Amino acid sequence: MKQLQWVNIVKGITITVVVILHINYSAYNEQFYFQIKNIIGDAWDMPVFFLIGGFFISYEKIKNGRKFLKKKFTSIYLKLLYYYAIFLCLHNIFICTGLLSTSVEYGGKQMVPFTITTFLQKLLLSMFFMGREPYLSPLWFIYVMSMAFIVLTILAVITDRLTSGDTR
Repeated sequence: MKQLQWVNIVKGITITVVVILHINYSAYNEQFYFQIKNIIGDAWDMPVFFLIGGFFISYEKIKNGRKFLKKKFTSIYLKLLYYYAIFLCLHNIFICTGLLSTSVEYGGKQMVPFTITTFLQKLLLSMFFMGREPYLSPLWFIYVMSMAFIVLTILAVITDRLTSGDTR
């Protein structure tokens, strides 16, 4: 399908807004931050990004549920799990080198070194949309996008079967 330039521009704008709203640096001026939030808003960027991203998902592709989900699973979700496995393996090294601190809360959680059991639990959790490794937290949208693909596919298959009279 041909790429539309305006779609790429809107995606770029929404990604830029997300980055600007997540900036937290040492010269952080709270008054300036709130002015930026008031100017560009705070609740529209991700919904618009997902909406624009969904423009090119065709009904014909998603109604073939298994094929569509298999392609998305291998092209998106397995890559995320690959990175989670790497970062989980490096978790204790990050703590030993000071890249992760045990005295700082990350998303409300205290970092502690992993045992083998903890590592396996965290790996299993990441497989079921519950990965919470601090350096990968910006990738939360891949979990959301994957769940959205699953729900869209289920709805498309059900809709197709109800409208076509197919009772497979």
